[in-house]
Amino acid sequence: MSNWKKTLATIAPTIDTELGGPLAGVAVNVASKALGIEPTEDALKEVILQGNPDSLVKLKEAENDLIINLEKMGVERERIASLDRDSARKREISVKDKAV
Repeated sequence: MSNWKKTLATIAPTIDTELGGPLAGVAVNVASKALGIEPTEDALKEVILQGNPDSLVKLKEAENDLIINLEKMGVERERIASLDRDSARKREISVKDKAV
């Protein structure tokens, strides 16, 4: 894990988790809007690496907003993650990939 991802996981673990899942776009958009940056993972990475305390506070606030919005939307993150894993398993079976 790169340093910026470790920082993100510490400050905003939900955003970090969602970046690796089916709600990655939502996570990037929420964080980018709070930070006033382009909605890309690269732009988010750059802001985190700069380590500006005000930006990191805004990122934490975005984390809290994301959690509230996910709960309001009734998004069941564990169910989504489970479906994502199931989809990956089905893909592995269909293409007959071998475990590394």
